[in-house]
Amino acid sequence: MMFINSPQRAGGLFDTEDEEQELAFRLAVEFFNSNTIIRRKPALVAQVERINTGDIYGATKKVCGLLEMGVAAIFGPQDHLTSLHVGSICDEVEVPHIETRWDYKNKRDDLSINLHPSPSVLSESFVTLVKHLGWQNFSLVYEGNYGIIRLQNFLKEAEKNKWGVRLYSLDDSIPYRKVFWHLKKDFQDLKVDHKIVLDVGREILFDVLKQAQQVGMVTEHQQYLITSLDFHTIDLSDFKYAKCNLTGFRLVQDSYSDYRQLVEFMARRPYNYRKGLTHGIRASISKF
Repeated sequence: MMFINSPQRAGGLFDTEDEEQELAFRLAVEFFNSNTIIRRKPALVAQVERINTGDIYGATKKVCGLLEMGVAAIFGPQDHLTSLHVGSICDEVEVPHIETRWDYKNKRDDLSINLHPSPSVLSESFVTLVKHLGWQNFSLVYEGNYGIIRLQNFLKEAEKNKWGVRLYSLDDSIPYRKVFWHLKKDFQDLKVDHKIVLDVGREILFDVLKQAQQVGMVTEHQQYLITSLDFHTIDLSDFKYAKCNLTGFRLVQDSYSDYRQLVEFMARRPYNYRKGLTHGIRASISKF
C-alpha cells in the first residue's frame, strides 16, 4: 500500500509546439492520481514549463526554476541538444531525468532514463521482420539526415545479408510525391512489386503516404514496412481500399487491462484532442 504525506512535483519541459507530449504528460499524472489507493489526496503534481526548440539558455533557466520548486524528476524535452544539456544539469544535482526520444547513445548518465527502445533493438526487430517476409531487394525511404543514422545498424545487417537496398531521401524542400515518382520509374522495367521500408516521423507519415498514393505507389503492387512506432495512431481510412500491404510495429498491447483502463480514463477527459493524436485512441475506445 502506498502512503504519501504531501504530493510530489513532477517537472515537465516541453517545446512550445509539442502539445502532444505535454498532453500525454498531464494525462499520465492524472491517471496515476486516479489510483483508488491514493485518490483521496493527489500523489503527483504536474509542473510544466515550455521552451522554444533548441533554446538551451531558455531551457537552463526553466530547469533551474523547476529545481527550485523541488521537483522529484524532470521529463523532456525532445530536442536532442537541449535534452543533453538538461540531462547534464539533472545529473549534477542528482535529480532523475526521464526521456522518451530516440537517442543513438547506449551509455546513459547515472540518473538519466530513456523509455524509447534502443536503436539496436529496433534495428534487430526490423531485420527479423524483413527476413520473415523474405525480402531480398527493397527500397529504403527515409526522412532527412538522421534517417541514415537511425538505421545504420539495419543497413549493416542488410550488407551482411547481401540484400539489395536502394536509398531515397525525403526533403521538405520538394514534394514527397516526386521521390516516389522517381522510385516508381526506377522499378517500372523490372516488373516486380515494390517493397519499401519507410522511415519517417509520425508528424509527416500520413502526408508521405498520401502523396505516394497520388503517383500510384499505394496499391496492391506495393508492400511497406513502416518503422514509426506511432503508426497505429494514424488515420488510414484513405487507404483502406488500396489493397496495399502496410506493416508496422507498436509498443502498446491493447488486450492488457492497464491499457484498457487508460483508454477509458482518457475518454472521460475534457481535453480537445487533435485528430492526429487521438485517432488510434478513439479506434480502441470504439472496441469497448
